[in-house]
Amino acid sequence: MTGRETELEFHQSFSTPHATSDYITSGGAPMITDPYKEVAQCAASVLVQAILTQEYSIPPPLRKGCTRFMRLTACGDVDTTETSKIWKTLPGPLHDTAVQSILGRSGLTNQELASVPHCLGATFICNIQKLTDTQGCPFCLKGPESRYHWRHECTQ
Repeated sequence: MTGRETELEFHQSFSTPHATSDYITSGGAPMITDPYKEVAQCAASVLVQAILTQEYSIPPPLRKGCTRFMRLTACGDVDTTETSKIWKTLPGPLHDTAVQSILGRSGLTNQELASVPHCLGATFICNIQKLTDTQGCPFCLKGPESRYHWRHECTQ
């Protein structure tokens, strides 16, 4: 028998493999998608799990800020599907700036933003800095305002 009448039997887990067709299985079920994509997703999840295991063995104040998203996802506080949809809607320059910010590779401290010449946003930031008179981290108010602090030390 071939065709539609046996299609569901073919896709069941632990079904008898057909002698004439070659396919890759996962957990006894045939993989109908690209196996390289499946293997890459599996490898990524194993890597994330290893990183989280290492992070959770460290006391909370000493955990790295760059793993915050992974920790929030593992706790269920962040929905990765919705986050991915949002990232895909960002226009090119905004997307690049957001990625640089997350990686801690862009000049985004208040001092650096305020020093941009001929920019209304920089003037706005300067005015706010004059009102607050603080040079500390705007998120946790404990450490200095620096990319290193945001990425590795900040608790927020």
